Amino acid sequence: MPPQLTVTDRDILAAHLDLFDRAGLRLSPGIEPADVEDGVCDDLECFRLAPATTVLSLIDADAHPFFTNITFPDNTGIYPTTHAQLPAYIRAVCAPAGTDLRDVTVVPDPGALHTGTARLQFGEWDVVDVSYDLSAGGWEPDRVNGSHGLIPDLIAAAIPNGGEAGIFSTADGETAVVYLSEIDAGATRTAVVHGRPAPHTAPDAKKPVTAAAARAAARNAAIDNLFTVLFAEAES
Repeated sequence: MPPQLTVTDRDILAAHLDLFDRAGLRLSPGIEPADVEDGVCDDLECFRLAPATTVLSLIDADAHPFFTNITFPDNTGIYPTTHAQLPAYIRAVCAPAGTDLRDVTVVPDPGALHTGTARLQFGEWDVVDVSYDLSAGGWEPDRVNGSHGLIPDLIAAAIPNGGEAGIFSTADGETAVVYLSEIDAGATRTAVVHGRPAPHTAPDAKKPVTAAAARAAARNAAIDNLFTVLFAEAES
């Protein structure tokens, strides 16, 4: 008989799904809560040790994440080794952020097999240039051109205004990126979080709290809780 969730397991799963929802994480089209339960049952031991990490690591039969806001940039099946493969990889890393990436233009360095610049166009006017060295891997910084590494630079470019990105290790030890956006469309704060909670500025107690501000505060609290949980699981 396959492993079954206990009442306690179901309560823990429900609590985490509620946290994910409040933080802005959404299940991918075609994925239902029942699919999440089935995925958890397939790795019940890991779920009981690190429930948040296990649930956010779930993928379908085609290796697509269960949640729309998540990507796995180190996946050897998609990591580029040539200039021609780079546009598809960039879209795979940036798309879960939900930003309007309209065009990717790759300009290789003259005579180079692995280095160059990728120009990303977001919306009508926003353009970001990202330097790359495919032979160095996705995380190696380049102090000469000021790059923090291909993957960190892509994450920073893709985050929408007022959004955040968290980096954590999956149950299989793979690196995952989760993108989160605030409800308040007028927010301007942008932060990239590398495996630990992001600080939030305390609101001014003298200002009246609007409904939008209350929703944004609730979302911020949920995001903080989510990153705190993921960081704690990584440390355990």
